Amino acid sequence: MVVLFNLLFLLLINGEAEPSWQIRGTDIYRTLTPNQVSYGGDEGWFVLDVKEQRLLHYSVEGRFLKTLTKKGEGPEELQQTDAVYYEEGNLYAVSPHLIKIFDTSGRLKRQIKRLNRTLRLKKIKNGWIEYPNPLHSQLKDTVVLYNNDLTNPIVLSEWETKAIKRGGKRTLAYRPDIFCMALDAVRNRLYLRKPNTNSIEAWDLTARKLIAVLPLNIKIDAETQLKWMMEGKKKGGRVSLEMNSWYADMRLDPYGNLYFYPNRSIDKAVVFDAKGTLSKQSYKRETLDRLLATQNNQAFLSWREVESGEVRIARVPLTNIKAFVAKYPIKE
Repeated sequence: MVVLFNLLFLLLINGEAEPSWQIRGTDIYRTLTPNQVSYGGDEGWFVLDVKEQRLLHYSVEGRFLKTLTKKGEGPEELQQTDAVYYEEGNLYAVSPHLIKIFDTSGRLKRQIKRLNRTLRLKKIKNGWIEYPNPLHSQLKDTVVLYNNDLTNPIVLSEWETKAIKRGGKRTLAYRPDIFCMALDAVRNRLYLRKPNTNSIEAWDLTARKLIAVLPLNIKIDAETQLKWMMEGKKKGGRVSLEMNSWYADMRLDPYGNLYFYPNRSIDKAVVFDAKGTLSKQSYKRETLDRLLATQNNQAFLSWREVESGEVRIARVPLTNIKAFVAKYPIKE
């Protein structure tokens, strides 16, 4: 049985939100992520139904237009696809073994085989960034820049990872502090922090060069991470004693400011503006987690109401983001 979405599009005008469209279904966990929905400007919205392996097309106003693909092993069908990206009239559907390129009507144009299934990919302007999956770390990890055809690799950064034994004879590359990164699609920049370092590299992906190193000037080690983790637990956060509760993370706000979180379990960030100058924290992490895209001084945010099962997208003027999030919080 095909599971349908329940996607509610809200327009926020002068602080008031009015529902304009919705489709039923409850199979997205908590929120849409930027990997699961892609905004194509005048072409509208393209949503990946991960569970049913379908690409769904909606107009700019939120009217359902067409189901573009279905689940299966055929040329124009999807299997294990976990991300979709729109660029210049093309849809890139990414799975661990293939990138399938469709036009906006769902016709397959071509496909690209992937050589390393354990690495992750993100679409950038006219190219790709390949980076390590923390769950499948290698002894030497790299962040690599490719062109649109996934050829002509350029290694931007690399580092070694310590190998430890974790049960039985199995040896894993594992660490209490992982790398993290953020992509600024507007400026075509990559921000990258390597494990166990106290700075962030800023890369110009158009010029393919390192343009700045942003000093964090904070202490980051296992003892400090544990302290931050316990602070988050005291504030009522859902904190696990697993190692991944300690991981650092990065986000970008609608104005291109970079937020570095030394620890995922608390909402404390080091913030840099687009020029690399230290700035003040303006948005909570909850807001940045829900940010899908910005366009023409408007932001697109997403979340899921657990009680109703509705997955929602809101188009909000940049000046009204905080008021909107306060009015429509995530319900756990």
